[in-house]
Amino acid sequence: MITCVREPLEFYVNKLERNEPFSSLLYGDGEWIACLHLRTRERLSYGEVVSVRLEQEMLASLDVVNPNIIRATDLNLVEYQKYKGNDYKSVEAYGIRINHLLNSRGVPITLYDGTVWETASEQGQLSPLLKVLKTKKCLMVAHPVLGAIAHVIRPNTFIAIPPTNAYGDIDRIEAETVAAGEHEVYIVCMGLGAIPMIMRLSHYFPNATFLDLGSTFDVFVGLPTRGWRKELYLDQAKWEETVRLNTEGVY
Repeated sequence: MITCVREPLEFYVNKLERNEPFSSLLYGDGEWIACLHLRTRERLSYGEVVSVRLEQEMLASLDVVNPNIIRATDLNLVEYQKYKGNDYKSVEAYGIRINHLLNSRGVPITLYDGTVWETASEQGQLSPLLKVLKTKKCLMVAHPVLGAIAHVIRPNTFIAIPPTNAYGDIDRIEAETVAAGEHEVYIVCMGLGAIPMIMRLSHYFPNATFLDLGSTFDVFVGLPTRGWRKELYLDQAKWEETVRLNTEGVY
């Protein structure tokens, strides 16, 4: 049985403020592609290779029973019957596969609204998250370009990943992260490697919080150039205002 839950950004911010450890995992298109074995050994749009090992780790992440794990996705993919977009047919076909996969696991699963981070970023509402992260001992695993926003989050440790196909270097990244010692919060922005990395790290640091934040912070550095960001970057004034709103009261 699949249960869908929609919580606002404050839900996560409050957990951080209360020092309640949790692992937030984001299952986007690429993650579901890996779980469904749709592109085995193929390279996806951002150069990420869907290896058999990646598929195995991604599927295994669905079966771990732990109340501290928050699995999130675009719930339109699960509740596709309610979706009203022009691309309904493709969402429906995808949604049927995802529902079949999850129901076949044999255990109840709760899925949260994974668009909450993107929505907050787009609407300039990230400041509550950034403010609470600044009070924590944080380690950030991310694209080297995101090192430019270290002054915003102020992580105690920054682990750079390859610009493309970070999962291919996951063993090295894991070892480097573990060697950095325990932190309160691990911010993981490494594409398809994020969920496997968090699942691995949680064994070493069971009392920490892990945030798979996908592209949440990309608006600060002009990446990636697709979707709402592509349009935003064409309007310099609007882009600067979005960044200002996201960091209001943070410095």
